[in-house]
Amino acid sequence: MEKLFNILQNQFHEITISLDRADQIKCDNNWRGSGGRPPYSSIGLIRKGTGTIIVNGQEMTPVKDQLYLIPAHSTLTFFNDGTQPYLKYYCHFNIKTHDTELFDYFDIPLCVTPEDPDAAAALFTRMISAHKEKSLTSLIKAKQYMMELVCYYLHCCGESNISLLENTSDSGINKAISYAGSHLDLPVSVAEMAEIAGYHPSHFTKLFQRRFGVSPAQFIIQKKTHFAMEQLTSTSRSIADISDSLGFSSQFYFCNFFKKQTGMTPSKYRQIYIKS
Repeated sequence: MEKLFNILQNQFHEITISLDRADQIKCDNNWRGSGGRPPYSSIGLIRKGTGTIIVNGQEMTPVKDQLYLIPAHSTLTFFNDGTQPYLKYYCHFNIKTHDTELFDYFDIPLCVTPEDPDAAAALFTRMISAHKEKSLTSLIKAKQYMMELVCYYLHCCGESNISLLENTSDSGINKAISYAGSHLDLPVSVAEMAEIAGYHPSHFTKLFQRRFGVSPAQFIIQKKTHFAMEQLTSTSRSIADISDSLGFSSQFYFCNFFKKQTGMTPSKYRQIYIKS
């Protein structure tokens, strides 16, 4: 845990926080989705009912007074058969440091039983109220309550159940990732990333593959896809504008690229997830 703390302390000199949605909803048999990869993390508190959530192949069935957390870009399937609809609080958010999601640094339990479910419900209630207000202070308060909720979730996990992912302390690779993430409109090469990281290209590729399970080129494709997902669901930018910002020569090529990566056209993805 000390190693995890030292790494995060160093990384958190630069951090960005966004809260996209927060509300209380009823989930009946219309609440279902399969194979999506939402660009945001989700945290929820079940107040009653039953249902199934599958995250990266791991199935969970959170019940009354349990909290769950789904990291951004997880492959997600969820459903309810309608016999006992979920009533739950939820929020969609992102916490990033150096363009990397917080939950890319460590593994945590996907579902926990809080010591005080009413305290968690109170945080959700205050966050939702602040999120729905339209004022300067409410914007700050909503993020404050969201961070308190994330902290409470990690507290409920217990330090012994939180583990650091391998190689997250490689600052050279982190710099290369940050560069690629801030130049998505350019054809960034593996050689460029390796030079920034301070490695020979072949060695850099091996280290990168070992850490992320994909090649640098595949990683850049994922970053472009994730950026497009986020822009489609959290902004009103046109598809043509998003295409331009990712360096595509035409909207046609961008739409083909996006459909190949997600199985949906950009407009279909926006239609589904902007309402979810």
